[in-house]
Amino acid sequence: MDDLLLKFAVFLLAAIVVVPVAKALRLGSVLGYLLAGVLIGPYMLGYLGVGDQQSLRHIAEFGVVMMLFLIGLEVKPSFLWKLRVPILGMGGLQMLFSTLLLAALALAFGEHWRSALAIGMILALSSTAIIVQTLSEQRLLATRAGRTSFSVLLFQDIAVIPILTVLPLLAMVPGGGDGAREMATPIGQWLFHQAGYLRVAATLGAVAFIVVVGHFVTDRLFRFIAATGIRDIFTAAALFIVIGVALLMESVGLSAALGTFLAGVMLADSQYRHEIELSIAPFKGVLLSLFFLSVGASIDFHLLVDDPLIVAMLVAVFVAAKFLVVFTLARGFGHNRIQALLLACVLAQGGEFAFVLFAFAQDNAILPMALTDLLTLVVTISMLITPLLMILYDLADKRYGRFVTVKARDKPAFEAHNPVIIAGYGRFNQIIGRLLMSNGFGCTILENNPRVIETLKRFGQRVHYGDATRLDLLEAAGAAHAKIIVIGLKDRDRTASLIETVRRHFPHLKSIVRAGDRIHAYQLIDARVDHFQRELFNSSLELGEKALVELGYHPHTAHRQARIFKEHDERMLLELFEDWKEDPHSSRGRQPGERYISKARALADSLVAVLRNDRYSRTLTVEHDHAWEPAPTEREQMERALREEMDDARARNVVEEAVAAAQAASAGRERLPEDEPGGGDEASAPTKSSGAQ
Repeated sequence: MDDLLLKFAVFLLAAIVVVPVAKALRLGSVLGYLLAGVLIGPYMLGYLGVGDQQSLRHIAEFGVVMMLFLIGLEVKPSFLWKLRVPILGMGGLQMLFSTLLLAALALAFGEHWRSALAIGMILALSSTAIIVQTLSEQRLLATRAGRTSFSVLLFQDIAVIPILTVLPLLAMVPGGGDGAREMATPIGQWLFHQAGYLRVAATLGAVAFIVVVGHFVTDRLFRFIAATGIRDIFTAAALFIVIGVALLMESVGLSAALGTFLAGVMLADSQYRHEIELSIAPFKGVLLSLFFLSVGASIDFHLLVDDPLIVAMLVAVFVAAKFLVVFTLARGFGHNRIQALLLACVLAQGGEFAFVLFAFAQDNAILPMALTDLLTLVVTISMLITPLLMILYDLADKRYGRFVTVKARDKPAFEAHNPVIIAGYGRFNQIIGRLLMSNGFGCTILENNPRVIETLKRFGQRVHYGDATRLDLLEAAGAAHAKIIVIGLKDRDRTASLIETVRRHFPHLKSIVRAGDRIHAYQLIDARVDHFQRELFNSSLELGEKALVELGYHPHTAHRQARIFKEHDERMLLELFEDWKEDPHSSRGRQPGERYISKARALADSLVAVLRNDRYSRTLTVEHDHAWEPAPTEREQMERALREEMDDARARNVVEEAVAAAQAASAGRERLPEDEPGGGDEASAPTKSSGAQ
């Protein structure tokens, strides 16, 4: 245990010392790791023995597997379909012509045609780990040349399967080796001795299983795990998928890297993609660095010292042959000179699969041990000089790249980062997101509530699962290229943490933040956010405006009153901020200070006075109302004045009639008591009657 820890400490120390120096010298981190491996290898300082570096390589090759899985996460099936021409065309022709040319060179060096063909197929492969890492560091993976190189690497990974099938047929002595030893699992050993159609069926079944599980099962699995809120289990599940797929693919004789790439592609449309990527990336980085260390440590300096000219000549011929094939094909497929040069520089070395395939060929009595040792050294040195070839490419690009037209130069091809990042997609931010997307602005949405994600997915909205406060997630979401970030997290501590992260690492981002209440607004002012809005303020104000209308206010007057209230309250918020800052009452249960209370009451009284003055100033009312409806013409003003006059006249007539009626009624009641004693009408009636009679 102590010895193992000591060795890992030496690995890490070598990387810490050598890699930064290599980066400072513009040599790249890959060359730094290779040099660190040479330094601690068995032929220099001796901290890493021959057996140790072989064991280390077997472990570290899993870093290549993880790297392909992460690449798969970035490649949607639709994008992979777009690459079918470079995969089958450029990739297939590169394997074919490189195999034929290298086999012809091997024949020229006196090898048997069987051995020459085996050497040609194995050396036609390139190093996925070195190429992808190098292009990623220099941000060239998203260019057209980067896509083409990636397509060629995909075809090479697929080509490993037929190479493993063909190599036993080239054995110099039939049955001379035990190729099944390379199959690590009992299932693999059993399949190795079965008929070809069974191996094909097992291969197709394994691929179909990965596709079905990746499409229908893994998303539900990660949704269930995300609901628990335990991030460690999320990481464990992601590692389990990578390891499980690798074991499955190796058990049927397929490349583990190819299988995990396919699994990554199946998860490329998942809303949990970013979180999976962030969980796997640290393990990939460590294992990949160990892989490069093991490659550097595997250089056999005894063999190099014994025949330096032979080794140098073989490396030069090998690299030149692949360089010529790739450059010619790239030009034939329409790449300009600079793009073709980049492709030739990155694909000219040997691949990590060569170490496995040379051992396989030796076990099957195709190649003798002395030859495989020599060719393994050639492949290792070709890997070592790849960063040097990239330095030559950089020099050529700076000198001749300016003569390439802008249209012909590489442009990013992967999906562009959106200008807006939305952190938290609750009710508040959903309205903002819908408004922005309806106006054609792309939004990258980050949410850590699986239920919200699942609901929005049913409505066709793409939401990514993850903790928006994590710096690595913001980087993956494209914060370096975005323009604004909209923050609507419920937790105020997480909101403050996110604001601090954005201000420190992405100062160009404009921050638009939801405030829970007035106290939270004070905290956001103190944090110097660009814009904020209290979540209930505007909606409450709009309902208050409707209440004024129902109480008899003209709609324009009610709206103006609400607008004055809003402007006054926002000024009041800023004026009270300094008093709050001197004596903040942020914690629950803590009361505001007396100075804050007195100033708030004074400002509230001034608001009442402003609103009262607005209501009772007819001139101000008319002036503001005309801002909301067309100003009346002169004729309309005359007609309005006439109508008002007529209305006033009618009103006066009604009033006068009502007054006259009231007066008459009053006079009648006053005369009635004077007539009662006389009784004249009733006494004269009989007299008239008698007279008549």
